Amino acid sequence: RETYLGARVVGVELDAAVVRLARTHFGLGAEVEVHVGDARAFLESDSRRYDVIIVDAFRFPYVPFHLTTREFARSVAEHLVPGGVACFNVGRFREERGVVDAVGGTLASVFPRVLAADARNHSNTLFFAGEEGMAERLAARTERLPLSLRPLATRVVGELRAVASGEPLTDDRAPVELLTDAILLRALVRPEGLR
Repeated sequence: RETYLGARVVGVELDAAVVRLARTHFGLGAEVEVHVGDARAFLESDSRRYDVIIVDAFRFPYVPFHLTTREFARSVAEHLVPGGVACFNVGRFREERGVVDAVGGTLASVFPRVLAADARNHSNTLFFAGEEGMAERLAARTERLPLSLRPLATRVVGELRAVASGEPLTDDRAPVELLTDAILLRALVRPEGLR
């Protein structure tokens, strides 16, 4: 809101208590439209289109499978304006990429262009999904950001890599729990374990 004055922000949060806490203790103003419920169900009932859609519901170890599928990615794509960008923040464990690669491949099966960057010192991968030319548009927008945000944005844009289409996760087949279980089992047999 501070970077893009006048931007209309719409949020969807599954937990009403989180919304109350955000409004009471973290300055989430009444001008931010927040819906309590499931993000996928919200999109299915919403006819608006957005410049940016951010999906940040992927807290490792287990992620909501219905937000990893081709059908959900199509719904997100249908809700973007031309030139819009969807950003998915997907958690991972160390360098284990089973879930991350499955989600990235699924996104790339829907969107013309998907780019990824791994967050440093965190166990997250950021996916940016949109039209061809998205990397160039992101780089150009970086120059218009406030000075305090430019170094981080410049670094992320510089680290973006293309994501290839893969066998998509679908509503009928999205074994993200099995992928996660395999990651956890491999971690448990390592000397350092889950630490």
